[in-house]
Amino acid sequence: MENHLVLECIEKYGKTPNELSRYLQENKLTITEFARRSGKNNSTVGKHFKKYGVHPYKLPLAEKAEFICKNCNTTFVKVIRNSPIYNQFCSQSCFADSQVKEFDESNFRFNTKEYEFFAPDETLGTYDIVGKQKNFRNKEICNHFFFKYGIINKIIAYPFGVMLGDGNTFPSKKNATKTVSISQKDHDIVEKISKLLNYTNELKIVRDKYKELRIHSPYLFNDLVALGCVPNKSLVVNYPLIPDSLDSTVILGLIDADGSWFHRNSQLFLAICGNEKLMYGVYLKIKKHLNITPSHVWYPIDHNDCKSESFMKMLFCSRDSIKIRDWLYDGAEIYGERKHSIAYEETFNYKKQFTTTHMAAYLGVSVDFIKSNLKKHPHLPVHKTSGGLRYFLKEEKKQWVDFLRIQLEDPKSRLPNKNELINKWQVV
Repeated sequence: MENHLVLECIEKYGKTPNELSRYLQENKLTITEFARRSGKNNSTVGKHFKKYGVHPYKLPLAEKAEFICKNCNTTFVKVIRNSPIYNQFCSQSCFADSQVKEFDESNFRFNTKEYEFFAPDETLGTYDIVGKQKNFRNKEICNHFFFKYGIINKIIAYPFGVMLGDGNTFPSKKNATKTVSISQKDHDIVEKISKLLNYTNELKIVRDKYKELRIHSPYLFNDLVALGCVPNKSLVVNYPLIPDSLDSTVILGLIDADGSWFHRNSQLFLAICGNEKLMYGVYLKIKKHLNITPSHVWYPIDHNDCKSESFMKMLFCSRDSIKIRDWLYDGAEIYGERKHSIAYEETFNYKKQFTTTHMAAYLGVSVDFIKSNLKKHPHLPVHKTSGGLRYFLKEEKKQWVDFLRIQLEDPKSRLPNKNELINKWQVV
């Protein structure tokens, strides 16, 4: 070992590297313990020991044993620890599952023991009360018998799910003026449903931003009422009695109407709102298919802003929201584009970004030099996270490198190794 390193070690720690190594081994002192006793920084001591060739004491390999996970009952091997809180679960996901409290159905304010899904009324597909088809004028504008046989496939299930949330049926004394309508901010949903119904008239924009499908049809009105979409349905609407294979499509339509996907702290959540009986039916179906229950259920405190006291909202945790999302969209052919893009939106992860620190290391300059030149670019913006972290987009990386090279060649640049960096950058 070079003499100046030995002298430097004696100056800092009062011993030669060999003497210090022997002292650490005899007293069983690790780097952490030695740093604690000497009042020095742990990482600094580690760097010095590596520089001087000091060999600290290392703890023997920890003893391992087999344990049984309290959540999934699988056997796993981990290091033995004295604390009883360790080695109870095989993974973080099992620990998270164990923390989920069992959902209490008493959160619903009605008697759930008497709940039944809504079975189609006997008037479905029978039109004696509305007259014959030739007696109304709009028979060519759409398929008036779209719901005649009930909810029998996914093509019918999705529009019905949207109708449960955003649909309306308007009665009238005159059969020919009975009306069915759907209005949505997401125009593509209304357009897709109008195509399924073979609607030939032009869709209208109402209240400046909603696209509306409005059909005067006693036949559609009759069938939708028989399926549960009655006038003023938001007060009494219930989940329909349908085959299990159609549940995901109906619930997807309902979420496109009265549900929302949203991100909080880079995590996805699902919220659905509506009449309590409808929400309870959705709850039962999701629980049956995925064994998932809501994390929270809310009723409004002030009913003045709501249509009824039975209005409520269900919220699902992030992990369960992802499972529900994948179940709903698996094989789905019809859905709203906006909410689909939100549900599958890749959340921002700063750890995956090319930051100013990465750029400085890539180019061999200081971070301060990078930051001092960020605002000088005439076109490229400076991207920031909510925490102030600056980063570069992949498609803009080359432009930034070329721009920073020009800044380095500027006579005003004050870098001690400027010439070396210029030569290096010419190779990059």
